[in-house]
Amino acid sequence: MPREHYDIVVFENKFPSFSPDAPEPDEKGTELTPTAPGRGICEVVLYSDDHEATLAGMSEKRIRNLVEVWADRYEELGAREEVRYVFIFENKGEAIGVTIHHPHGQIYAYPFVPPRPKKELEAARGHRTETRGRCLHCDLLSQEHKDGRRIVTKGEHFSTFIPFYAHFPFEAHV
Repeated sequence: MPREHYDIVVFENKFPSFSPDAPEPDEKGTELTPTAPGRGICEVVLYSDDHEATLAGMSEKRIRNLVEVWADRYEELGAREEVRYVFIFENKGEAIGVTIHHPHGQIYAYPFVPPRPKKELEAARGHRTETRGRCLHCDLLSQEHKDGRRIVTKGEHFSTFIPFYAHFPFEAHV
């Protein structure tokens, strides 16, 4: 655990879904139901030492620092040979198993690309091919800016919008 007072801290998850040295699974699996060791990395990022703070209520400077921490961890973990996908997300609420009552998130470094991001990456590649080099996410953002109905905020460096194809309540893309 971190010191009593800190700005932002990153540490290994005590209850990880993945482990760098995960053993072979007891169940050998089959062609239809394959198994593999749960190898990967799980980190926790505490945004503040203030138990009552929220990400939304933090200063722009602290959020900028947090984004820089995320970028640093993304680059470092993503450069590892065994890592195929890095997922950064915020945890909030006991319903999803939160055991730390500070504002925090997690970083998972997967040894594979999960199905949903894999499908999104394939769609982006297909769009690039079909449109002779255009970026799917750039085109989606441009469409959202033109439409305007789902824009939450539009700033100098970031835009936030509720995607037309949202899967979850309160889903927002930054």
